[in-house]
Amino acid sequence: MKTLSFKDIQFILEALEALVKIYTNRIQKLEALENYEDEISDLSNDSLFLQELITDFQNQQTQELAILVSEPDLKKSDLETLIKQVKNLSIDEKLILVESLTSSIREEYNLMRT
Repeated sequence: MKTLSFKDIQFILEALEALVKIYTNRIQKLEALENYEDEISDLSNDSLFLQELITDFQNQQTQELAILVSEPDLKKSDLETLIKQVKNLSIDEKLILVESLTSSIREEYNLMRT
């Protein structure tokens, strides 16, 4: 099986979330009608499965980001390796990494202030 990149996973997540939204809308329409309990049940089960997939992919993304920033005491060689890894990321992936780092720094700063 092909190893999925961060961008691949993000694309899949967006598609899965769109599909869950479609299923949710369909379920809401069917609930207003009679004799569709089986279809509602099937759609609900499928939606739950899709939600589990979304959670799994989000966890995988989080783990990949954690690997990139997991070593707190960076040596020069480690920093160079990290820079090389980041250079291979797409712009979207770099933006997500910056967002997660910024959030982490804000949390740490707020903890220091309290």
